Amino acid sequence: MSDQIFDTVRSHLAVDLDFDWTAGNVRAVIVDSGGGALWTPDPTDDVVATILAAGAVEAAAPADRQILTTPTSALSGADHLVYMDSDPVVYPNIPNATTFDTLVLFQFVTNDADSWLIAAYDLGAQIGDGSNVTVNPNTLGWLAW
Repeated sequence: MSDQIFDTVRSHLAVDLDFDWTAGNVRAVIVDSGGGALWTPDPTDDVVATILAAGAVEAAAPADRQILTTPTSALSGADHLVYMDSDPVVYPNIPNATTFDTLVLFQFVTNDADSWLIAAYDLGAQIGDGSNVTVNPNTLGWLAW
């Protein structure tokens, strides 16, 4: 499950009622937070532009941001939770010697200024070697409500 859920997704789920996990607009960006020295995920961070302005550094070009594939949501009667899942995120070609440590999921709207944050996942400090990076959701999925 996520390490940080952002308030924006809570609002879109509970107030605006306009969050559709399965619509194909959820994307992932891998960033370097510098172990918190550059950026620390905060529940009040609202859009992609906010985290980039606060110091998060993208590990690859914005064109490499990934759309979650095969998104599903399922209600578990036993757990009384909704599980949101997808295929693993495969992030292509993280450049050599590029540091990164956080995967951020966001709802793409039109640009970084209005694409709102969903959750952040601590990947631990890593260094790119020019190959793909695959991030797997945990066994219950990316999110559970």
